[in-house]
Amino acid sequence: MMKRYIQAGLVGALLAATFFVPLSSPLYAEAATGVFIPFGGIITKMLTCNEGLLLYLGPPTPFPVVVPYGSTFLMGVFRPGGWVMGLAAGFSPCTIGPKIVGGGLRVIQVPINFIGTSL
Repeated sequence: MMKRYIQAGLVGALLAATFFVPLSSPLYAEAATGVFIPFGGIITKMLTCNEGLLLYLGPPTPFPVVVPYGSTFLMGVFRPGGWVMGLAAGFSPCTIGPKIVGGGLRVIQVPINFIGTSL
């Protein structure tokens, strides 16, 4: 009888481990963003492009982001030193006239799902 309780306890512990171990693994602890790329950080530098504003971000995601002119809202102020975060989809260069600036294909451009600033 005692052997049966021990076996049931071991099976229960195994089932609990198979449920909790994948949840604590870094392979599964990611943002559920789908096709969108999360970005965020402090704005270190700004440029104007043909498509919108090119924001150079610092950590935690230090890469340039292109924000189209039509996606800014009333209080969405972009300035160096401010923090920004959001989701974007797609990669495209930023152009100033005929020249490509801002890191080539590493620049994220439209469509931006959402963006927020710290004022």
